[in-house]
Amino acid sequence: MQIQRVSEYYGAQLDPAINRNIESCIPKINEVKREDTVYVMTDGSMLLTRDEKWKEVKLARIFTHDNILKISDKRSEIRDSVYVSHMGGVGVFYQN
Repeated sequence: MQIQRVSEYYGAQLDPAINRNIESCIPKINEVKREDTVYVMTDGSMLLTRDEKWKEVKLARIFTHDNILKISDKRSEIRDSVYVSHMGGVGVFYQN
């Protein structure tokens, strides 16, 4: 129970600070030209939660072609990317 009390205490301290400054915490992808190649890697899963039973979780990794570094003939590395995640239905994740 001690860990729960500590987690709840610090969570209560952090939530207002995060909510006040949330926009600056959201990573942004650098400006992309129309001719640039942008890659989006996606994945999804179902998580068992306490309150609502199963919830859908989606994750995307976004990066541009110029952020792919060739390490060797068989290996490359992504230098800079942005991760986007969402827990819930696709209607909120992808809004028209």
